[in-house]
Amino acid sequence: MHVTQVTAELERIANARDTARAAGLAVEIPPALLDACAAVIRLAEQDPDAPASPGSMARLLPLRRALWHVLDPGERVTVTEVAARLADFGRADPAHKVSNALGYWVTRGRLERERKGVYLYPETTTEQQ
Repeated sequence: MHVTQVTAELERIANARDTARAAGLAVEIPPALLDACAAVIRLAEQDPDAPASPGSMARLLPLRRALWHVLDPGERVTVTEVAARLADFGRADPAHKVSNALGYWVTRGRLERERKGVYLYPETTTEQQ
């Protein structure tokens, strides 16, 4: 399989996971797949000419998409909590940008704003109802 095909399949898996989680389903990536990806990342870290590390790979995701990797359906979060989770994910997004990204998803019915700085990721979104 060519690298382009592998990359496309990994993106397809990530998109399917995001779609399922947005629908309120608890979907996880199979551990064997995570282990294989981690092994590839470890190899890249050992190569001084490697272009990306796990942190830089996480930074390559658009912020709006990265949010879905740190949120779970049914939970209530603050902007500060989300920014900290993103930092654990390898990103350094300022709180105002995190707030803007969360607000973007509020306008699209994927999140609910309870009050300033507090958001709810509902079990089901308004676009599904």
